[in-house]
Amino acid sequence: MKNFHIKSLLLGLGLGVILTSMISMIYMAGANPGSALSRNEIIEAAKQYGMVESSELIKKESPKLLAGNDPEKDEKKSETVEPVEPKDKAKKPEPTPIPPEVSLSINSGDTPSIVADKLLKEGLIPSKEAFIGEMVKAGKTNGIVVGQYKIKRNTAIIDIIHTIAQ
Repeated sequence: MKNFHIKSLLLGLGLGVILTSMISMIYMAGANPGSALSRNEIIEAAKQYGMVESSELIKKESPKLLAGNDPEKDEKKSETVEPVEPKDKAKKPEPTPIPPEVSLSINSGDTPSIVADKLLKEGLIPSKEAFIGEMVKAGKTNGIVVGQYKIKRNTAIIDIIHTIAQ
């Protein structure tokens, strides 16, 4: 009984392949698969769907850079545009270097909120709330020690807390 079903299945698949290929030959009989759309036909079809050429966008954005109406010449011109160096390049001020560590002064009576403000101002913590939250979590809100501290940049919040609090 199994052999009968397998033979029927294979016969059906074979007939399906033959039928599909015959339908495909009939359908493709009048079509020329070698004929493709020309570049202009593709451009016209694309314009119907709202697409535009890049040269048209460049013309709209910077009409002084591109002159003329020939898109092929415009594309060549846009490829040869070179960046313009500023004339007064030497006059730019040098950026001030960021020190690798910050000096922090904690005074008598400074609360965690005041210390967080100082740390935030120096760019050592991402937010005041994050620092105070870590202080509460570590149980060191009342353990801030008065003094001068040097704290390296990119130090973890918990490490800062262990440095300034008991």
